[in-house]
Amino acid sequence: MKRRSFVRAVGAGSITAGALVGTSGYSTIRSQRRVKLEVENGVPVGEGRAISFVAFCPNTDGLEVEFEASLVDEDDDAIELEWESSVEFTGEIIVKAGPEWWLFSVENETSGTIGTTGEGELLCDDCPNEVVDDETGMLRCPRSPCLGVRGLKYEAETDFEESEETQETCPSESS
Repeated sequence: MKRRSFVRAVGAGSITAGALVGTSGYSTIRSQRRVKLEVENGVPVGEGRAISFVAFCPNTDGLEVEFEASLVDEDDDAIELEWESSVEFTGEIIVKAGPEWWLFSVENETSGTIGTTGEGELLCDDCPNEVVDDETGMLRCPRSPCLGVRGLKYEAETDFEESEETQETCPSESS
């Protein structure tokens, strides 16, 4: 009987000591889980509005930009783009997607990611034709997405491969 009590006491003491000493032995936990990633033509599928156009404001001498879709919607339209430019760019990048207007501010960048997945600043979520800048009162419109300067605009219709220079102001402001 005394032997059983002794074994229990030693066992309980060992367990308690092991618990106290062993609690900091492992600081990471690893787990595995299955993730389903939809892919359309080799590009992941996500949620967001399809991009109509991208404008770089202001148009910088020698600026040429190449795009590659990094995320598409179910219709295989780009909702996020990786961009790379020929020169360092400082300014605004405007992304128009349906009624949404997104703003990305960059400084001395030659590449980045833009889109409608929530990374930029949403200027307006329900402005199909124009959006008023809160600070200046100036308009942004598809013909002039940049505020008072000419920009360089790439349309989804040309797969973001052809650029055109934008106007300085929207038609309703120039009169």
